[in-house]
Amino acid sequence: MGKRPPRRPLRSTRHPITTRSEALAHIRDVILPHPWYRAICIGDNKRAVGSISVDPCESEKCRASMGCRLAYEYWGKGIAARAVEAVVKEIFEEWPQLMRVEAVADVENVASQRVLEKAGLMREGVLRRYIL
Repeated sequence: MGKRPPRRPLRSTRHPITTRSEALAHIRDVILPHPWYRAICIGDNKRAVGSISVDPCESEKCRASMGCRLAYEYWGKGIAARAVEAVVKEIFEEWPQLMRVEAVADVENVASQRVLEKAGLMREGVLRRYIL
């Protein structure tokens, strides 16, 4: 029996960027004004294969929410785990007021849950009907 390929996500919370003008608009409107947004790069040529961001909570400056995105062909190679671990360490140094970093992973996405656990985040519960 052969190895089964990883399952693609069932749904996404954002629309794919398919044109140069969409990409430039996304960079201008989302990435540049963001308080903490970084590319995930690999190899000697530092090819961008994903991104990771941290958003401070508006109501409580001691909390922040982290999000990680990685191109499908790079899943399962430990890239996301290394990025999340590095960011968790770095963000507490950059934002000394921070006491807590949160992240959300789909209940069926065990791999993403494991990435977060490796970085020291703890599962606290299930958000029912979070994304419909």
